[in-house]
Amino acid sequence: MNIKSIFTTQYGEWCVFYKIKESNWRNLKTKRGYWYADPILFEYKDGIYLFTEAFQKNRQVGSLAVSKLVDGEFTEPKEIIRKSYHLSYPCVFQYDNVVYMIPESSQNRTLELYRALDDSLEKWEIVKVLLYDIECVDTTVFEYKSRLYLLTYFQKLGEYITKVYILDIDELKISDVYSISKNDNIYRPAGKIFEKDGTYFRPVQYNLNSYGEKMRLLKIDLDKNDWIGTVVDEYTVDSFGLDNMSKTHTYSQIQDVCTIDALHEYRTFLAPYYISRRKFHNFYFRVKNFRRKIIDN
Repeated sequence: MNIKSIFTTQYGEWCVFYKIKESNWRNLKTKRGYWYADPILFEYKDGIYLFTEAFQKNRQVGSLAVSKLVDGEFTEPKEIIRKSYHLSYPCVFQYDNVVYMIPESSQNRTLELYRALDDSLEKWEIVKVLLYDIECVDTTVFEYKSRLYLLTYFQKLGEYITKVYILDIDELKISDVYSISKNDNIYRPAGKIFEKDGTYFRPVQYNLNSYGEKMRLLKIDLDKNDWIGTVVDEYTVDSFGLDNMSKTHTYSQIQDVCTIDALHEYRTFLAPYYISRRKFHNFYFRVKNFRRKIIDN
């Protein structure tokens, strides 16, 4: 028996990779003690920015970070929003010359809208909590025919629900326009909706057997309110030619720049600490959210 296997436990860390044009994949610079996931590219004024989840290993909680493309390379991520609860999937968008963000804050059972305070995109303020008491994941905002649509995903009574709202930024309100339930976890958002040659595509996660199993690309028809669409392609982590990676779940592209995340699994004696710390943090927020619900009722 391998001695290392006796004293260590399997653990996984997500990594963000990017490439420009036909270059090789490059690993995003990392800050010691963190790993990064959920890459979302955003073009603003004179630059291309990369927003990510920045997961602090010691705390076992995610915050949000931003990098900027400078001379063909993304800078080291800078933390921009930190809460006591886990944050991820920073969906950044612009509307009426204002930059907004809706991150995943499902651990807090909220759906939160933030606004950038200056052009550095490093300072943010919360504008409003759009929804309470719901565990929305990987919420994606998309503008179509001068309307902002908010597509989110959650689980309820054993079913996986894709739900779409119209987001009224001026009134800070959302209204339902679409909802569909599926038995299988195969439509969770995997990045921003994008348009190519007049056709709209939606990347989704295919998590039928395991989280990060593969991604699919759906062709959708928004005129027909069809957000599920048809599968036109699918990608496993092997599709990207990355060594020693086992999973993938987010894709983003702007111009000639594209980015993905991938899971690196390894054995470490710290794994039991990391796993127990995360479980405790999740349990703490379950209790806190339950108490909040009791008080509100």
